[in-house]
Amino acid sequence: MCGTGEDEDMRPLGKHARTAGAAVRATVAPGASRASGAGIADVAPGVRQGIWLKEIGVSFRGAVVLDGVAFTASPGQVVGLMGPNGTGKTTLINVLAGLLCPQRGVGSICGAPLGGRKRVPCGIMFEHPPFDDDRTGAENLRSLARLAGMSPQSAETAARDAMARVGLNPGSRTRVGRYSQGMRKRLGFAQAMLGKPALYLLDEPMNGLDPLAVIEMRAALRHLAATGAIVVVSSHLLHELSLVCDKAYMLIDGSCFEVTDVEHLESVYVEHAAAYAR
Repeated sequence: MCGTGEDEDMRPLGKHARTAGAAVRATVAPGASRASGAGIADVAPGVRQGIWLKEIGVSFRGAVVLDGVAFTASPGQVVGLMGPNGTGKTTLINVLAGLLCPQRGVGSICGAPLGGRKRVPCGIMFEHPPFDDDRTGAENLRSLARLAGMSPQSAETAARDAMARVGLNPGSRTRVGRYSQGMRKRLGFAQAMLGKPALYLLDEPMNGLDPLAVIEMRAALRHLAATGAIVVVSSHLLHELSLVCDKAYMLIDGSCFEVTDVEHLESVYVEHAAAYAR
């Protein structure tokens, strides 16, 4: 990277990053099992304002992408998504975001019925965020906030706050086209935090970060969960998922397996991925 001015443009990932790492992780039972769906009457009260999906099915041009998928997440949880490429992780994220209505299945997302008119505001972090390279980070975020319906003043405040929380200088005049990969990743995280939603859907949030930034990102994700948000993280970095997640789901050949023994994600992944490859 040439002339980014990173020292002036970047700081640690916000004031919460170093303290959130002490958040207590939920106690989980060992093992991995096929995720089983539940009707609304069977779901714990905390999950009713969280997420529950049952028998979700999605097909594209006759090809089955998701087949009978069940998924639950409660407020305050960090939930991982893992699996080989092409097994439906992005499709499931699109369902959770309300961008894709499945052909089969029922569910609720933060109190809103799946497929209904009400869409739950969520913060989405793309693996490769499509920013305008000719504008600054703050200008990009202000425009996105305005598109989301914020007033000019609210958009300015939200953009500055989000950038500060991820360790980027809101007053920097550096254009995004001169950002390093790590800085773009931070800006993508800031975009997800605009409006402080109750649901975060993050695609590969730790890719491209240096080791210190990875540690800070870990703490930032736990902080979001500590505020009561639901944080869904899709990643191939299994070790990082094991450190930050309360539980995880593995997508394999259209099916979904819940993994509660997060300390052994790598062995679970290898076992099921090997079976998928055969």
